[in-house]
Amino acid sequence: MVAQKSLRQNQSECSLPSPGQASEKEDRSKACGKWGISICTVDGQRLSLGDWNEPCVLGEIAWLLVYGLAVDQLGVDHVHRHVGVEEYAKYESPFTLSKQEANDINATLDLLLQCMSTEVTCESGAALAATLANGGICPMSGDQVLSSSAVRSILSIMQVAGMNDYSRKFNFKTSMPAKSSSSGVVLTVVPGVLGITCWSPELDVYGNSWRAVHFCEELVSVFQLHSFDIRTPFRQVLFYRQWKVESEGYQIMNILLAAYRGDLHSLRRYFLSGADVNAVDYDGRSALHVAASEGRLEVIKFLMESTGANCTLKDRWGNTALQEAIRSNQEPAVQLLTKYTDYKECYESAPIPDT
Repeated sequence: MVAQKSLRQNQSECSLPSPGQASEKEDRSKACGKWGISICTVDGQRLSLGDWNEPCVLGEIAWLLVYGLAVDQLGVDHVHRHVGVEEYAKYESPFTLSKQEANDINATLDLLLQCMSTEVTCESGAALAATLANGGICPMSGDQVLSSSAVRSILSIMQVAGMNDYSRKFNFKTSMPAKSSSSGVVLTVVPGVLGITCWSPELDVYGNSWRAVHFCEELVSVFQLHSFDIRTPFRQVLFYRQWKVESEGYQIMNILLAAYRGDLHSLRRYFLSGADVNAVDYDGRSALHVAASEGRLEVIKFLMESTGANCTLKDRWGNTALQEAIRSNQEPAVQLLTKYTDYKECYESAPIPDT
C-alpha cells in the first residue's frame, strides 16, 4: 500500500505542467496532456495509472525486439559486425541498410515499418518490459520468449543508447535500461524487479517524453532502485526490497491458497518470481500438505517435478504430505506421492482413517 501511494503521488506530480509550459497556447491538442503509466513486476503484479489504456504506437521501441530476435537467431558477435553499439540510437547506425547487401531491402523495410507501427497500451508495454526484467520469461504465462543472453544484450544496448542523446545522463541518474520512441513511449526495466511503460506525447529537446523521464528519475530516488545506491541510517527512504520482505507473509498465504484451489497458473507465477514453495504457515503446513489433503494431483506433480518441493516436511502435528493425504482419504494422491519417495514405513505406520 505504501508503494502504491508513493507511485500515485509521483504520477500526479508528473502530470503538472513543465516549467516552460505556462506560456504555451491554450488551444494545444488535448492529446498533449495525456499521461499514462503501467508497472508489471517479475511475479506478475500490476499497477496502472492515468491514461494507461490509450493506444500508442510502439515506434522505435520495436528496434529492441528486432535486435533481440536477430541476436537469438544469429548470435551477438555476428549481429554486431553490422550493428553499432554506442551509436545505436543515432540515424546512421544500427539499421542502416547497405546497397551491397544481398538481402531484400524492401522486405526488410516492410517488416521494420510494420513492427514500428504496432499499437500497444502502457499495460501491454509493461508486460514486455517485465519480460526483459525477468530474463526473457513472460511473468504472466511463464513462457521463455527470448533467451537470457539476448535479453542481456538488449538491456546493455538500452542502457548505453536507449534515450537518444540523453542516454548517458539518464544512465548516470537512474542506472536503469530504457528506450524511448518519438511517439512519447518510454519502456524502462529494473532487472530482476519490474518493468515500466510510460506514455506522454510531449517530448523534450532530446526527443524523449519529459514526464516519463521525470517519473523514472523520481522513482529511483524514492525507492532507491539505483544499482549503486547504498543505504545509510541517515536517510528515510522507501525501499522496495524492504517492502518485499514485509509482504512475505502474504506471499505464503497466496501460495497455500493457490494449492488449495488447484491454481497452477498462480503457483507457476509465484515459483518463477523466486517464492519458496517449501514455506510453511503457522501450523507448519506447506503447499504440498495442502495439495495432498485436497487431492490436487496436478499441483502435486508440479511441486514435486518442477519446483523440488520437500515431501519430508512435517507440520505441527508431525504429519508429512503423504500422511496428510492418507488422513484425508485421498487415495490417488497417496499413490502419486508414494511414487516420488520411499514412504513405505510412513505409510504402514499411518493411522487408518475411519470409513
